[in-house]
Amino acid sequence: MATPQEYVPNLIVTAGFPCSGKSTIANHLEGNNGFVRFSSDEIREAVFRVGPTDYEDYRQNDPYFENEEKLVFDCLDILKYKGLFQKKDVVIDITGFFNYDRDRFFNTNIELPANKYLLRLNVTPEEITKRNIEKGRTNDVYTGWKASWEEPHGNGYEVLTFDNNTPEDLEFIIASLDERFSR
Repeated sequence: MATPQEYVPNLIVTAGFPCSGKSTIANHLEGNNGFVRFSSDEIREAVFRVGPTDYEDYRQNDPYFENEEKLVFDCLDILKYKGLFQKKDVVIDITGFFNYDRDRFFNTNIELPANKYLLRLNVTPEEITKRNIEKGRTNDVYTGWKASWEEPHGNGYEVLTFDNNTPEDLEFIIASLDERFSR
């Protein structure tokens, strides 16, 4: 077993459409594998009082959206550094549609060793639509986000891709991550 000085922490950044299971899996990693979890939804809600179901309206109508999102991501970046400096495994729970959003967490100005992973969750359009309606989102989340989605390039990090359409898929993802990241 590695000593605390030798231990290289894991950094996982999530990527997937709203309701693809990112938070469920991030919460599992936190509760069962000792990761510290930082969520863009939770920071956005605490600072700007915008919950996940209000996000689309906020994104389209708030004139300060871009500046406020930059602050959310800056907060996540600071929290990521704090966790990694303390040799803790970190999971960043974001939608992560754009490579530049993902990359900012992997490309650091400070030399800080970490095993870097992008956790990408694929869900069918039908299942995404169903889950979002169950959460109270009535707009077509899939079509709007699909137009903006950038495929992860994996430069500087490993991409872990899973389908998450059924409860059995989720069980498989959790078992795979537990096997890989349990200490």
